[in-house]
Amino acid sequence: HVSLTIRGRSPGELPPPADVEAIRRRCGRPRPQAEVYDLYARRGLEFGPCFRGVERLEVGVEEALATIRLPQPVHQRLADFLWHPAALDACLHAVGGIDPEFDRSPRELLLPVEFGQVRCYGGPEEVMWSHARLVERTERGLAADVHVYGAGGRPLVEIRRLVCRSLSGTQTNEPV
Repeated sequence: HVSLTIRGRSPGELPPPADVEAIRRRCGRPRPQAEVYDLYARRGLEFGPCFRGVERLEVGVEEALATIRLPQPVHQRLADFLWHPAALDACLHAVGGIDPEFDRSPRELLLPVEFGQVRCYGGPEEVMWSHARLVERTERGLAADVHVYGAGGRPLVEIRRLVCRSLSGTQTNEPV
C-alpha cells in the first residue's frame, strides 16, 4: 500500500550546498567497499555487482557518510530513469553505518519499510555522497534522515524519516 503526493518545486526550494568535508571529518571511521558488503553479507543480505555502489562508508556517532560510485552498468543506464533503483538503493546503504552494532558481530537485518518524505532536487551523478543521520531508535529498528549530495555538495535527494525495521522473529508472511 502506497500513497504519495507529487508536486513541482519552486525555484527557491533548493537547499544550500552541504559541506561534505565537514561531515567526513565528523565520521572518522572509514570502511572500504569490501568490508561494508561483507558486514551486510554476514547479516544475510548479499548484493550483486550492480547493487554495490558504496565505495567507502565513514562512520560517526549516529551518522554515516557513504561515498557512492555507481557501477558502470548502472551508470550507463542513468538516463533511462529519474533515479535508477540501484543508485537510490546504494544511497540507502549509508543507513547501516548509523547502527552502532554494524561493524560488530552480526545481528538482525534492518530493511527500509517506510519513507516519510522524499524530495528530489536532481538526478544521480557518477559520484555522490549519502549522509545518513539517526532520527530515532524504535523497538523494532530505527528512523533516519538521508541526504544525497552531488559535486560541490549540491543537494540531489532528501529523504526524511526513513524507517527501517528488523526482520528478526518475523515470519515470511508477516508484514514488516
